[in-house]
Amino acid sequence: LTTSLAKNTALQELDLGCNFSITVTGWAPLLSLLRSPSCNLKNISLNENTIDYDVTVALVASLADNHTLTKLSLCGNPSITTPGFVAISTLLQIQGTHLEHLDLGENELDDDVAVALSNSLANNCSLKTLILNDNPSITTTGFVALSAIFRNPDTQLSFLDLRENNINDDSAIAIATSLTNNHKLKTLSLGTPPPFTSTGWAAFSRLLCNTSSINNTYLSNHTLESFDSSIRSVPGTEKVRMCLELNKIDKRCKKHKILLAHFMGRFSMEHFADMKVELLVHVLAWISKSGFKDKSRKGSCRISQSALFHFIKSEPSLFGRLDKTGSNAKGGVRRLADSGTDGKVCKKMRI
Repeated sequence: LTTSLAKNTALQELDLGCNFSITVTGWAPLLSLLRSPSCNLKNISLNENTIDYDVTVALVASLADNHTLTKLSLCGNPSITTPGFVAISTLLQIQGTHLEHLDLGENELDDDVAVALSNSLANNCSLKTLILNDNPSITTTGFVALSAIFRNPDTQLSFLDLRENNINDDSAIAIATSLTNNHKLKTLSLGTPPPFTSTGWAAFSRLLCNTSSINNTYLSNHTLESFDSSIRSVPGTEKVRMCLELNKIDKRCKKHKILLAHFMGRFSMEHFADMKVELLVHVLAWISKSGFKDKSRKGSCRISQSALFHFIKSEPSLFGRLDKTGSNAKGGVRRLADSGTDGKVCKKMRI
C-alpha cells in the first residue's frame, strides 16, 4: 500500500479504520508518505485502531510538514494515551496548518489533554470542527479550560461535539459565559438529554437572550443555532429553544429578541423616561417595523401592534408633541388615535 500510494497524486481520502493488526512497523512507512510534496491527501481516518504513543509521534512528525490535510479522525484509539494526545494538540499550533476537522472521540481523554487542546487553539484560525464525545474523564477543570477557546477572536470553530461527557452546571456556565462574544460556533452538541440541571440552562438562556437591559439583549449571542439534540422534553428550556430557532431562521433575530424581552404585554416605560421626543419618533418607527414575518405565526406584526398600543395608552401626552415634531423623522406621525383595540390603533397610526 505504501509503495502504491507513493506514486499516487490523485487520492484525497484514505480510511484505514479498524485495522488492529497493523503495528508500528506498518504504520511508520505509511505515515511517512504525508511528508511527501506529492501527497494530496485531505482526509485520513484512523478510527478504532491500536495506535500507540510511538505511532502518534511518527504521525505528528509527518503532519508537521504537511500542508494538504484538512481532516484527521482518531476516534477510538485510547492506547495513544495522554502524552500522545498532548503531542497531537501541538499540530494545531503549527503556523500555516490547514487542519479543519479533528475527531478525538472515545479516547479516554483527561483534563491534561483538554488543557493542551485549549492552549493550542488559543491562536488557531483553521479548525472548524472538534469532536470530543464520550470522554467522561474530562472534569470541570478541563471544560473550563476548553471554554477559553471561544475567547480567541480568530477562532473558526463552528461545531463542537461534547456528547456523552460529564458536563455539570459549573461546566455549562463556563461554556455559556465564554460564548458571549463568540460569532462562529453554530452547533454545540451536548447529547440527549444534556447532563446538567436548570442552573446550567439558565446560563445558556442568558447567553442567547440577556434580558437585564435592551443593550445586553442586543449584545447577546445570535450565532448559536443548535445543541444537536432534542431538548423539547427538558423542563425550563422553552426560551432557549425559541432563541435557537430565531438565530437559525431569522436574520433580524436581534430585533425580535428585544421586542419579545422588553416590549411584550404591559412592559415598563422606564426605558423612555428621559428620552428626547425626537428620538422617541424613531423608537416608535423601529417598533412598528419589528414584527415577526415567519409564516408559522398568524398576524406577522401582532407583537409590534400590541407594543405600540401599550405605548400610546401609557403615554398619551407624548403624542401631542410627537404630532408637532414627527415631521423630522422618516414618515413622521401622520395620524393618531386614542381608543380602540390595538389592531385598530395601529391601522390608524402611521409611522
